[in-house]
Amino acid sequence: ASRVALFGPPAEGETLTLRVDTGSLWGVGGLLQSEETPLTLRWQRGLVDFCDTKRSAATQKTTPPLFKTIAGAEAATYVLTKTDVGCLVRAVAATGTATGGEHVFASAVTDRAVTARVW
Repeated sequence: ASRVALFGPPAEGETLTLRVDTGSLWGVGGLLQSEETPLTLRWQRGLVDFCDTKRSAATQKTTPPLFKTIAGAEAATYVLTKTDVGCLVRAVAATGTATGGEHVFASAVTDRAVTARVW
């Protein structure tokens, strides 16, 4: 079973929601040893180089996207902006904190590039 799931249409102005299944992460052998273990969420977008529409479709399929963290996007929801158009967006869930060390346990990415708003 997936530990995270991403919901919402990948379109400018729409809201994406990250759901984290923490139930399978508790206890012995789990990544979270107690309910006090900090859970960190962050949103990232594919870098502009990956999202460049001038690249061939074959190159885009064989080159993995490079993601960069979106400043301030640390909630379970994220509203897609004009900056996200043409890029893949993903949510990352990790245990710990950025200053105390993190262990990324799961991420989810949009199934296609974010589309522009239609007026």
